[in-house]
Amino acid sequence: MSYDAPFAGLKVVDLSQGVAGPYCGMLLAQHGANVIKVEPTGDGDWARTLGRRYGEHTAYSIATNLGKRSIALDLKSDAGKDVLWRLIQGADVLLEGFRPGVLDRLGFGYAAVAKREPRLLYLSVSGFGQTGPLADRPAMDPVLQAFTGLMLDNKGEDGIPHRVPFVVIDMSTGLYAFQALSAALYARQNADHGRRIEVSHLKHGAVPVVEVGWSERRPLHTYFDVLQGLNAAGCEFRRHGSGALALAEVAAGLSDGYIEMHINAWDTLAGILLVQEAGGRTNDFLANDGLRHGNMIFAVTPELYDRLEAIIPGHKTQALNP
Repeated sequence: MSYDAPFAGLKVVDLSQGVAGPYCGMLLAQHGANVIKVEPTGDGDWARTLGRRYGEHTAYSIATNLGKRSIALDLKSDAGKDVLWRLIQGADVLLEGFRPGVLDRLGFGYAAVAKREPRLLYLSVSGFGQTGPLADRPAMDPVLQAFTGLMLDNKGEDGIPHRVPFVVIDMSTGLYAFQALSAALYARQNADHGRRIEVSHLKHGAVPVVEVGWSERRPLHTYFDVLQGLNAAGCEFRRHGSGALALAEVAAGLSDGYIEMHINAWDTLAGILLVQEAGGRTNDFLANDGLRHGNMIFAVTPELYDRLEAIIPGHKTQALNP
């Protein structure tokens, strides 16, 4: 241990994906910890698809996984579970970002892990918390920027709320997770047991807007959440509403408020357009394979933004967000 590497000697098993959890793990690694990244087999951490790929990585997956070693495991298989238990043996920290209950069903919930490693610190990152009516909903940074009301503080010249153009809630959640773990690691020096630590995007995403008057605003209503992102590589576009490079995203006016649409899956987009539009125009648009890669939206065009905005105004928030 030293000022240069205060967490040298710590073993961390990082099961998290995306940005927030991996960002916390990256900070632990940069402070000297031995961080072992456990990814699913196949495509691995879905951050590997967030943007233009460089080999098997994107800028996001590189930035949030610096200094880690990685292994791919199928945690539904007995062989994969056996390897993970061996990795957990002697670990100081376990990071996870699954939806609440998933690791319990796989046999790696806090109670099961603490029984084998009683001094381990088990940190869970979630979108809306481990319990409550929204606990099972997926969440990504733009969804929480809308939900917390942060976008309402960032209206553009068009008067429409805009997404802050970087993953501010993901990164702040990762920073809070790192802070909580640092304090817990210090306290554990005089303890014979570890503990579970919970952080959520909702809790830490609300922090920036509380100081400017939470009671004076209401969150944007979110309709479509996203699990993965893929940027429009080489596609010419204009900033439009809350538009981003990564996916079909738009904040537009309803008859009684705003909605943040955050769509990545092609079949979801197709379903929206087919239900809301009529005629051959939609079929012609959906037949353009140049706009997608498998089921992922690949090219985000001004026409797409225009069409999504055109179907929104007649709806009410209550119907879209029951």
